[in-house]
Order: sequence, then C-alpha cells, then structure tokens
Amino acid sequence: MTRTRFSFAAVFVALLALSGTRGALADAAADKAAEEAAKAEAKALAERLGDKERTVREEALEAAKANQHALVTAAVVKRLGDEYFELRETAIEILAAREAEACKRAAALGLGARLAKLPGSDRQEERLLVIDGLRRLAQVSTLKALADAIDIKMDAEELGARTMAIANVPDAKAIELLIDLRSRAGRHAANGANHSATLLRKALTSAKTSVATPMRGASGGRTTRRTSTSRPPPNAAAPPRRRPTSARPSAKSARRSARRSGMARATAGRRATDLRRVVPPAPASPGPCAGPTGP
Repeated sequence: MTRTRFSFAAVFVALLALSGTRGALADAAADKAAEEAAKAEAKALAERLGDKERTVREEALEAAKANQHALVTAAVVKRLGDEYFELRETAIEILAAREAEACKRAAALGLGARLAKLPGSDRQEERLLVIDGLRRLAQVSTLKALADAIDIKMDAEELGARTMAIANVPDAKAIELLIDLRSRAGRHAANGANHSATLLRKALTSAKTSVATPMRGASGGRTTRRTSTSRPPPNAAAPPRRRPTSARPSAKSARRSARRSGMARATAGRRATDLRRVVPPAPASPGPCAGPTGP
C-alpha cells in the first residue's frame, strides 16, 4: 500500500513538471513569434522610410514616432539627409524622443554626425534643431560634436544652445569642457565677447547641479555636513552665563549693589527685633554660691 502511494506521488510530480515545461516552452515560442513579428514590421517600415515618394516617407515618419525598434531608428537617422527640410525636421524630433537606451545612443550619434554637416549662417535654424535634440538625449558621446564648432565670438543664441546642451549631460567631462571654454572666454573678453562669459557661467552652474553627488562617510554611507546653526539636543545642559569682563563695575551697578546690601541689613535687623518680641528673655539662673531668696 505504501509503495502504491509513493508511485502515485511520483507520477503526479512528473506530470506537474511536464506541464510546467510545456508552459515554459509555449511562452518562449510565443515570445519568439512576437519578436519575429515586430522585426518584420520594423523592416517593412524601414523600407517605406527609404521610398522615393515624399508622401510615402511622410506617412512612414508618422508611423515611426510610435516604433522604438532599432531598425526603425537607423532608418530615421538616414532621413536626416532628406532633400526636404520638413522631413528632416520631423526626423530630428523623432530621434530626440527616443526612450530605449540603445536607440538613444544611436540617435545621438546620428544627430552629432549631422551637426558637423551644417556649416554656414544659412543652416543655423536646422543646427539649432539638431542641438536641441542632442540636449534632450544628453549623451556623453555627443560632447565633442557640440564643442568642436564653438567659437567664443559666435552668435549668442547658438552659443547658449550649445553650452546648455553640454551642461545637460550628467557627466564630469561636461564640467571640464565648460571650464575650459570659460577660460577661453575670459581671455577674449576684452575683444567684445562679454556675452560668452555670461552664457558659459550659466551653463557651468547648470552642469554642476546636474552632476552633484552626496558626500560619503568613511563607511560608504551618506553623511550630512553639520553647521554651527544646528540646534543642541533637548537634554543638553545650558551653557554657563559669563560674567562681565570689565575691570570694575559701573557707577550704576555700584549703587544698585549698595542699595541691595542696605536693604538686606535692614531686613535682618527687623527680623531680630520681631524675634525678641515674640520670645521673652529667660530668667537668669542663680550662681553656685547664691543663698536662699525667700524668707
């Protein structure tokens, strides 16, 4: 009977394990199928993004806003060189709004490469759009692209956009870069580049705020810096009062002390008089050699 029970239990456990394995395999197969479907959809969308017809590319760009696949991101990067400014503007906005980390890195690299291909004052509007996209992505890999074309005497709007994009990168390299640019601005301040020093100081303050880290104690935990304005614990004894440091008291203090001494002596005299009135004096005791006092 006992052996029969053990055999039934073993069969039951085996069936459970088999059902669990089948469930895991089914989930894996479903995930793989979903991944293949997403890849096929992204591939088809990427092909539409490279179509020769402008209307097809426009529709594909609208669909790419909701698709975070790597294939779609790579296809949108190629649209940064589209012949129509409106499509390039849409591509910049799509790349700046990427959320997945891998897609953000790819988008930042594409925008940084595009920034180097936009020289001249006639391309400033597009440059500002690309710089704002890089600011939103905040990738360390774009610091060089943002700083390479910086000129202390350049237009204040573009200089401010580039420096704030650098300041938005949460890395110490951004602070070092801004410090170097600020020193260059100080050397050129006499040549009329005063606005650059102001913009760089503002960007440097913003960068220090974005990369600020809490202090660490000896054990690795967070610590706080105590200041002299901190309140003492509730059970702490009050500090002793200090006496005046003057060599001799003032005339007013001397008069007050004399008045208090006189009042104390007068009070003591009155108490002694009242005590004598309440308690009569005791009769004198006879001496050892005194005779009888009565008849």
